[in-house]
Amino acid sequence: MGQSDGKILSGELAAIISCSMLGIGMLTLPRTITEKINSSDGWIVLIFTGIAIALLICLLVVLLKKHKVADYYTYMEEAYGKWFSKLIGLVVVVYFIGVASFEVLAMSEMVRFYLLEETPVEIVILSLILASVHLLTGKIKAIAKACVFFLPLTIVIVLLIYLFSLRVVELKTSSLFLLKDFSLS
Repeated sequence: MGQSDGKILSGELAAIISCSMLGIGMLTLPRTITEKINSSDGWIVLIFTGIAIALLICLLVVLLKKHKVADYYTYMEEAYGKWFSKLIGLVVVVYFIGVASFEVLAMSEMVRFYLLEETPVEIVILSLILASVHLLTGKIKAIAKACVFFLPLTIVIVLLIYLFSLRVVELKTSSLFLLKDFSLS
Protein backbone atom coordinates (compact mmCIF):
# COMPACT_ATOMS: atom_id res chain seq x y z
CA MET A 1 0.00 0.00 0.00
CA GLY A 2 1.29 3.37 -0.91
CA GLN A 3 1.24 6.37 1.32
CA SER A 4 -0.86 8.41 -1.10
CA ASP A 5 -3.98 6.27 -0.80
CA GLY A 6 -4.43 7.13 2.89
CA LYS A 7 -4.90 3.54 4.02
CA ILE A 8 -3.16 2.27 7.11
CA LEU A 9 -1.42 -1.01 7.72
CA SER A 10 -2.53 -3.48 10.38
CA GLY A 11 0.48 -2.60 12.55
CA GLU A 12 -0.49 1.07 12.41
CA LEU A 13 -4.06 0.19 13.38
CA ALA A 14 -2.76 -1.85 16.31
CA ALA A 15 -0.60 1.11 17.38
CA ILE A 16 -3.59 3.49 17.21
CA ILE A 17 -5.76 1.17 19.28
CA SER A 18 -2.96 0.53 21.78
CA CYS A 19 -2.17 4.22 22.19
CA SER A 20 -5.80 5.18 22.70
CA MET A 21 -6.39 2.35 25.17
CA LEU A 22 -3.24 3.18 27.10
CA GLY A 23 -4.16 6.86 27.10
CA ILE A 24 -7.67 6.28 28.40
CA GLY A 25 -6.66 3.46 30.72
CA MET A 26 -3.71 5.23 32.30
CA LEU A 27 -5.82 8.26 33.19
CA THR A 28 -9.12 6.67 34.27
CA LEU A 29 -8.71 3.02 35.27
CA PRO A 30 -6.25 3.37 38.18
CA ARG A 31 -8.48 5.83 40.00
CA THR A 32 -11.61 3.73 39.41
CA ILE A 33 -9.96 0.50 40.57
CA THR A 34 -8.40 2.16 43.61
CA GLU A 35 -11.78 3.56 44.65
CA LYS A 36 -13.53 0.20 44.23
CA ILE A 37 -11.05 -2.00 46.11
CA ASN A 38 -9.65 0.57 48.56
CA SER A 39 -6.10 -0.50 47.71
CA SER A 40 -3.36 0.38 45.24
CA ASP A 41 -2.98 -3.22 44.04
CA GLY A 42 -5.40 -2.99 41.10
CA TRP A 43 -2.59 -2.95 38.54
CA ILE A 44 -2.05 -6.69 39.12
CA VAL A 45 -5.57 -7.45 37.92
CA LEU A 46 -5.03 -5.21 34.89
CA ILE A 47 -1.90 -7.12 33.90
CA PHE A 48 -3.59 -10.52 34.25
CA THR A 49 -6.70 -9.48 32.32
CA GLY A 50 -4.54 -7.89 29.62
CA ILE A 51 -2.61 -11.13 29.23
CA ALA A 52 -5.84 -13.15 29.14
CA ILE A 53 -7.38 -10.92 26.46
CA ALA A 54 -4.17 -11.04 24.39
CA LEU A 55 -4.21 -14.85 24.55
CA LEU A 56 -7.88 -14.95 23.48
CA ILE A 57 -7.16 -12.66 20.53
CA CYS A 58 -4.21 -14.86 19.52
CA LEU A 59 -6.50 -17.89 19.68
CA LEU A 60 -9.05 -16.13 17.48
CA VAL A 61 -6.35 -15.25 14.92
CA VAL A 62 -5.11 -18.85 14.86
CA LEU A 63 -8.66 -20.12 14.31
CA LEU A 64 -9.29 -17.62 11.52
CA LYS A 65 -6.04 -18.60 9.78
CA LYS A 66 -6.74 -22.31 10.23
CA HIS A 67 -10.16 -22.09 8.59
CA LYS A 68 -8.86 -19.69 5.89
CA VAL A 69 -11.71 -17.23 5.93
CA ALA A 70 -11.47 -13.73 4.56
CA ASP A 71 -13.18 -11.90 7.42
CA TYR A 72 -15.06 -12.32 10.66
CA TYR A 73 -18.55 -12.17 9.14
CA THR A 74 -17.77 -14.90 6.59
CA TYR A 75 -16.48 -17.08 9.39
CA MET A 76 -19.61 -16.47 11.46
CA GLU A 77 -21.88 -17.28 8.50
CA GLU A 78 -20.08 -20.57 7.88
CA ALA A 79 -20.15 -21.48 11.56
CA TYR A 80 -23.70 -20.45 12.56
CA GLY A 81 -25.72 -19.98 9.40
CA LYS A 82 -26.96 -16.87 7.66
CA TRP A 83 -29.59 -15.53 10.08
CA PHE A 84 -28.00 -16.45 13.40
CA SER A 85 -24.66 -15.00 12.26
CA LYS A 86 -26.42 -11.73 11.38
CA LEU A 87 -27.93 -11.66 14.88
CA ILE A 88 -24.50 -12.25 16.41
CA GLY A 89 -23.04 -9.58 14.11
CA LEU A 90 -25.71 -7.13 15.27
CA VAL A 91 -24.82 -7.88 18.90
CA VAL A 92 -21.13 -7.32 18.12
CA VAL A 93 -21.90 -4.00 16.39
CA VAL A 94 -24.03 -2.82 19.32
CA TYR A 95 -21.27 -3.84 21.73
CA PHE A 96 -18.63 -1.88 19.83
CA ILE A 97 -20.91 1.14 19.59
CA GLY A 98 -21.22 0.97 23.38
CA VAL A 99 -17.44 0.69 23.80
CA ALA A 100 -16.88 3.58 21.39
CA SER A 101 -19.40 5.73 23.24
CA PHE A 102 -17.67 4.99 26.55
CA GLU A 103 -14.30 5.86 25.02
CA VAL A 104 -15.65 9.15 23.63
CA LEU A 105 -17.19 10.01 27.00
CA ALA A 106 -13.98 9.17 28.87
CA MET A 107 -11.89 11.12 26.38
CA SER A 108 -14.23 14.11 26.63
CA GLU A 109 -13.95 14.08 30.42
CA MET A 110 -10.15 14.05 30.16
CA VAL A 111 -10.19 16.91 27.65
CA ARG A 112 -12.51 18.90 29.90
CA PHE A 113 -10.44 18.17 32.99
CA TYR A 114 -7.02 18.94 31.52
CA LEU A 115 -7.71 21.43 28.72
CA LEU A 116 -11.19 22.93 28.36
CA GLU A 117 -12.63 23.25 31.85
CA GLU A 118 -15.53 25.59 31.02
CA THR A 119 -16.58 23.91 27.76
CA PRO A 120 -19.86 21.94 27.89
CA VAL A 121 -19.40 18.18 27.59
CA GLU A 122 -21.74 18.04 24.58
CA ILE A 123 -19.45 20.33 22.58
CA VAL A 124 -16.37 18.29 23.45
CA ILE A 125 -18.12 15.02 22.53
CA LEU A 126 -19.35 16.48 19.24
CA SER A 127 -15.82 17.71 18.46
CA LEU A 128 -14.37 14.27 19.17
CA ILE A 129 -16.99 12.55 17.00
CA LEU A 130 -16.37 14.99 14.14
CA ALA A 131 -12.61 14.50 14.45
CA SER A 132 -13.16 10.72 14.34
CA VAL A 133 -15.32 11.03 11.22
CA HIS A 134 -12.63 13.18 9.60
CA LEU A 135 -9.98 10.58 10.43
CA LEU A 136 -12.14 7.76 9.10
CA THR A 137 -12.52 9.51 5.76
CA GLY A 138 -8.84 8.97 5.02
CA LYS A 139 -6.78 11.47 6.96
CA ILE A 140 -5.61 9.02 9.59
CA LYS A 141 -2.22 8.16 8.07
CA ALA A 142 -0.37 10.95 9.89
CA ILE A 143 -1.87 10.01 13.26
CA ALA A 144 -1.09 6.35 12.59
CA LYS A 145 2.56 7.19 12.01
CA ALA A 146 2.67 9.27 15.19
CA CYS A 147 1.15 6.41 17.19
CA VAL A 148 3.66 3.93 15.72
CA PHE A 149 6.45 6.32 16.69
CA PHE A 150 5.24 6.96 20.25
CA LEU A 151 3.98 3.46 21.16
CA PRO A 152 7.40 2.03 22.20
CA LEU A 153 8.08 5.12 24.31
CA THR A 154 4.64 4.82 25.90
CA ILE A 155 5.16 1.14 26.69
CA VAL A 156 8.57 1.87 28.27
CA ILE A 157 7.03 4.60 30.44
CA VAL A 158 4.17 2.32 31.52
CA LEU A 159 6.61 -0.45 32.43
CA LEU A 160 8.74 2.03 34.40
CA ILE A 161 5.66 3.18 36.31
CA TYR A 162 4.83 -0.44 37.10
CA LEU A 163 8.42 -1.06 38.15
CA PHE A 164 8.48 1.96 40.48
CA SER A 165 5.15 0.94 42.01
CA LEU A 166 6.57 -2.44 43.06
CA ARG A 167 8.14 -0.75 46.09
CA VAL A 168 4.72 0.41 47.28
CA VAL A 169 2.83 -2.85 46.74
CA GLU A 170 2.96 -5.72 49.17
CA LEU A 171 2.77 -8.80 46.96
CA LYS A 172 1.80 -11.19 49.78
CA THR A 173 -1.15 -9.06 50.82
CA SER A 174 -2.30 -8.35 47.27
CA SER A 175 -2.09 -12.01 46.20
CA LEU A 176 -4.14 -13.04 49.24
CA PHE A 177 -6.62 -10.29 48.40
CA LEU A 178 -6.96 -11.57 44.83
CA LEU A 179 -7.33 -15.19 45.94
CA LYS A 180 -10.01 -14.18 48.43
CA ASP A 181 -12.00 -12.40 45.69
CA PHE A 182 -11.86 -15.34 43.27
CA SER A 183 -12.67 -18.08 45.78
CA LEU A 184 -15.89 -20.02 45.33
CA SER A 185 -16.93 -19.88 48.96
